[in-house]
Amino acid sequence: MKTFRAGIIGCGTIFPMHAQSLNNIKGVKLVAVSDIKEGRAKQRAKAYRCSYYTDYKKMLDEADLDTVHICTPHYLHMPMVLEAAKRKIDTITEKPMALDPVQAEREIKAAKKAGITFGVISQNRFNPGSQLVKKRIKDGSLGKARAAKLVLTYHKPDSYYKASDWKGRKNKEGGASS
Repeated sequence: MKTFRAGIIGCGTIFPMHAQSLNNIKGVKLVAVSDIKEGRAKQRAKAYRCSYYTDYKKMLDEADLDTVHICTPHYLHMPMVLEAAKRKIDTITEKPMALDPVQAEREIKAAKKAGITFGVISQNRFNPGSQLVKKRIKDGSLGKARAAKLVLTYHKPDSYYKASDWKGRKNKEGGASS
């Protein structure tokens, strides 16, 4: 059986969720990570016994990846997806996939043109409540869906935004005020 070779771009806060998940899948090996902060990349690589890079393009060129996970600030998602698509590497990106619909369309077109699998993280679809609603819609017990409304609230303290140079900034995160 061929080992499926995975890489991760971005070794920050969400990195462990991706790295540990990859490690838990039989036949998958995390072989490379990339981050512009060398110390952080080196630390993550050591913990997961893989190579590290400070230049994600170099990792995409050299690591012989089957898939790459993009775990970087939102404004970097589109250019990284496009680079992975150029190299025909299946890609999954953290949400949001892009800062706006035009960027999202560019990503989708690039993935289709390259013939790669491209996905966006949406982990809440697996939560028990989400699964129950899906089941009830599918089995018809709720009747025919005519409209939907969702209110999802998360509290992020000021420290969450102050610890970052991109979170909460419209030009880098998308929807928030700058």
